[in-house]
Amino acid sequence: PYAVGCLEQGRRVTPVVFATNNAARTPTEVARQLRSLGLTAEPADVVTSAQALQVAVEALIAFVPGDANGLHA
Repeated sequence: PYAVGCLEQGRRVTPVVFATNNAARTPTEVARQLRSLGLTAEPADVVTSAQALQVAVEALIAFVPGDANGLHA
């Protein structure tokens, strides 16, 4: 029952990001649901599993030496 208040209070001192493993929903949809629960949430506050995967793949590609694996354009 105190989750919303705790998260809102925490936002005052540190950034809060909402992560979801539901790649089928957009950050806008997730933020809308969070707002319906009483939280302050914008799409920029939400990270989906699809977004996290994109960042991970880009980081991995950056560490692949040369073009040996055909991963570089």
